[in-house]
Amino acid sequence: MDRWNVFRGITDYSGKRILELGCNMGLLSTHLLKDAGAAAAMAVDRNPKVLDAARMVNCAFNVEATLLVQDFDASEEWETKLAAFEPDIVFALSVLNWVEDKQRFLKFLGRFPEVVFEGHECFEWESRRLASVGFTRVDRVGKSERNRYILHCRK
Repeated sequence: MDRWNVFRGITDYSGKRILELGCNMGLLSTHLLKDAGAAAAMAVDRNPKVLDAARMVNCAFNVEATLLVQDFDASEEWETKLAAFEPDIVFALSVLNWVEDKQRFLKFLGRFPEVVFEGHECFEWESRRLASVGFTRVDRVGKSERNRYILHCRK
């Protein structure tokens, strides 16, 4: 299934604040701002060069996501800065696999009422992980182009 169609069908993004973790070039944030009515987006990645490309994408599509460089394995506290954005929905697509301190990252996701998550493990394993940080409803909403489940998590 086409990736955009999966995301489009998850929820109504109109007027919502989106936090995209591990955003790469911020294409999801761009799409949600331009085509899905999101009110604001913060796109976060650890690679400043990739965020330079995200700036160009923002410019090309005439949207303005907040772009932020952040290494989720950094020793300094980054959670408060990202939570201060007050997102309605957090996206963490294929990012947990690359984070060393998985429990810290999962605990951060658990702060929010709604998360869209793509993991690398089987559905049962990822569901248990997400339930361990407070999500009471974890639904499979599709598969990525790499055949990994996309999960919609809510409390």
